[in-house]
Amino acid sequence: MTGAPAYAVTDICLRRIRPADAMGLVEFHGRLSPRTRYLRFFFAKQQVSPDEARWFADVDFEHRVAFVATTEESTVERIIAVARFDRIDSDRAEFALVVRDDHQRLGIGTALFSCLVIAARCRGIDQLIGLVIPDNTAMLQFAAHVGALRGHDPRYGPIVIASTEKKGGYGRPWQEPRPESRKVLPAWGMNSHS
Repeated sequence: MTGAPAYAVTDICLRRIRPADAMGLVEFHGRLSPRTRYLRFFFAKQQVSPDEARWFADVDFEHRVAFVATTEESTVERIIAVARFDRIDSDRAEFALVVRDDHQRLGIGTALFSCLVIAARCRGIDQLIGLVIPDNTAMLQFAAHVGALRGHDPRYGPIVIASTEKKGGYGRPWQEPRPESRKVLPAWGMNSHS
């Protein structure tokens, strides 16, 4: 099959994060490259503590929302990506997204971002704002791919702003990516584990 990944992805589950995922987040973070950790946290964060992981995993799904992508590795469910947002005010939220290095550029980030957009829209959030390190070219390319605008915040520097509106809204409206841009999604077993 043309454009297929070099290895077979048999099943990837996109689901809401659960408090029980805390230790899985610690393990997930430990499997990220130093560069990916730097791009996600803006410094070379060596590890996520169990307390931090509990805070990341325990969300209320109203003001703080998070989803994970998981796959089975050696009969154990492993987190391979995390996407989240925290509400800033009534109609804006800050988002973050990270995919494990060995699963990047397969469409997983785009699928999780779609989950964030839908969740934000259902909660009356019009904009998802992401802080971006200027040399994070992958995130800037991803932002362009999903129709987000690039901006600059005087306090934080470069940002990307994605509208959750189907029509109108700020910048370009959110659009599902073209099917030909998805590398793995058509082959996924989309489970609905909660």
